[in-house]
Amino acid sequence: MELVVQFQVLNQSCQCLAWKPRPVVAWGAESQHVVAGYSDGTIRVFSISRTEMELKMHPHSVALTAIAYSTDGEMILSGGKDGLVAVSSPRTGMTIHILADHKGSPITVLQCTRKQYRDFGVEGGELWLATSSDRRVSIWASDWLNDKCELLDWLSFPAPAGPE
Repeated sequence: MELVVQFQVLNQSCQCLAWKPRPVVAWGAESQHVVAGYSDGTIRVFSISRTEMELKMHPHSVALTAIAYSTDGEMILSGGKDGLVAVSSPRTGMTIHILADHKGSPITVLQCTRKQYRDFGVEGGELWLATSSDRRVSIWASDWLNDKCELLDWLSFPAPAGPE
């Protein structure tokens, strides 16, 4: 085991991170990217191959608790301690959507999968899940190119039974 590269952000702690998926069509030299969410509500995109920070965004006012790239790597989904989910563009650095459906309960996991809308009878080329600490899961369909992000359904899980 050998440390290859290290990024240090002063006075902030990294709360979550994710690898950027490989592009479907590679343009020129291949590069690896990591996105990280921090305690001050910022997102930073780091280039592993160039060993530098490429982008800093501030879509949240509280600490991030979960982060993920869309399956095509064109959007970054981030969840905060306050339950808000932000959808941001790593190309422009802009926040496209703020979703408040989990407001009040910290986001614990964000997960994306490439599914076609016809698989489930809804529009969108990608499905994704957001889970929060209140044991609720929201299911979304998105078509990022057409600026569509639609809540499909909720799953709720009961609390474990207490000691007898």
